[in-house]
Amino acid sequence: MVKLKKNKAKLLIFAGFWAILLFLNHNYLVFADQDDDIENMITLIETKENQTEEIKTQCQDLLQKGEKDA
Repeated sequence: MVKLKKNKAKLLIFAGFWAILLFLNHNYLVFADQDDDIENMITLIETKENQTEEIKTQCQDLLQKGEKDA
């Protein structure tokens, strides 16, 4: 009976170890995906900011050209 309890305890410890390991591995994968999403969003925002600056510059150039023509 004691040997059965020891084996059962070892099995539970082993199963618990693997459950924790798999759970942590899953979380790392989720966090890695979130990091990629955040990085993509930052890149998109930077691209939009650059486009906005280009549009502002083009508008200022058109206004200056219009003032010179007037």
